[in-house]
Amino acid sequence: MMLFLETIFAFPVVIYTTLLLLCIMFWLIGAIDIFQLDSLDISPEGDAGSLNALGGILLKFKLHEIPFTVVATFVALFAWLTSYLIFRMIQMPMKDVALLYYGVGLANIFVSGVVGLIATSIFFRPFNKWLSKLNKAVTHKDILGEVVIIRSSVVNAEKGEATYEDGGAGMILQVRCFNKDNQLTRGSEAIIVKYDAVHHYYEVIPKKKYF
Repeated sequence: MMLFLETIFAFPVVIYTTLLLLCIMFWLIGAIDIFQLDSLDISPEGDAGSLNALGGILLKFKLHEIPFTVVATFVALFAWLTSYLIFRMIQMPMKDVALLYYGVGLANIFVSGVVGLIATSIFFRPFNKWLSKLNKAVTHKDILGEVVIIRSSVVNAEKGEATYEDGGAGMILQVRCFNKDNQLTRGSEAIIVKYDAVHHYYEVIPKKKYF
């Protein structure tokens, strides 16, 4: 047991151990719903280059149809397993030679990350067609004029989230409201009036003002 603990917290396995623990904590918090926290919201003024690069990687490995949190969890899991095995079989025997030990450690980080992506892609490949059909079942035009329930603590011109019941598992949408006097809060009903294809959010207005 001690050897296992020493390994998972050794360089570079500790990097993927930390990522995997963060993913597990995310799912636990989501499952028990202890905290009423707004989801992380990426501002349209954010680093578009980084987002495009990430999207390109997911597309290349055919993971763009899978929710990002699910992809991140499985990539972290497979990368952690790979890193652990490389450390035990190759890196650990070199611990007395610092240059080789850390050189192999740096290579371990890269190899484990790539293997994590490939393994995740292979794992989800049988589900890609089904997920593609599911995602295309509801288009942006289909839900214009539909009612959504606000799930964030506030909705304004910069941030906001809402849920839309599509008859299945439901959808979580990025929403914005440009009415300065709007009082949309968690649990409020709003109506979708527009989709911004550039910044990927839906413009909404309070339902009570619409009727």
